[in-house]
Amino acid sequence: MKRLTRILIITTFIAFVSCGGGGTNPDPIAEGWGFFSSGQLFEAHTSFVTAVESGKNEGYIGLGWVCIDLDSLQESDRYFGIVSGDSLSDGYAGWSAVLWARANYAGCITKSDFVLRHEPNYQFTHRPAVNFQDLQWYQASSYLHQGNYSQCLLKIQQLDNNFTTDTNAADAGDVLASKLELLAGQLKKHTIQ
Repeated sequence: MKRLTRILIITTFIAFVSCGGGGTNPDPIAEGWGFFSSGQLFEAHTSFVTAVESGKNEGYIGLGWVCIDLDSLQESDRYFGIVSGDSLSDGYAGWSAVLWARANYAGCITKSDFVLRHEPNYQFTHRPAVNFQDLQWYQASSYLHQGNYSQCLLKIQQLDNNFTTDTNAADAGDVLASKLELLAGQLKKHTIQ
């Protein structure tokens, strides 16, 4: 009888320990951003999907950024759109980059304006090299694509206050495009080029 009791106690203990015995599950958002920051995109994607399935909208922002890195811009656009009602700067910053890459220049300008109004010195927490200057560059480039040279110049001057050109000159578009190309190299764009 004592032997049977011991076996039951040991079996119960082993079952309890092997099932985790009250351990905690990692936060899928924190786990996802950790994977994202270390370049483990597929693992990050899985964690963010888990977060979304458990009702955490920040998972959509993570999915949007992961899809940027995976060059899945249509999916990224969709994820940022789903969470747009939450008005989170990281979501709008990523969405701005995606809209620029998809030639939705008006949308890019609007989303960048949102971030810059709320956080004039914006910096993406999970990739600090992405910041307000990237958003200003996207806006300047978007204005150039729209043919709005005066607004393009104003945005360029936020990045280089010494730059000037005649926006009414015949070659204004070429001059502005050259400056934007130079600035892109200096900023070492870390989102989408």
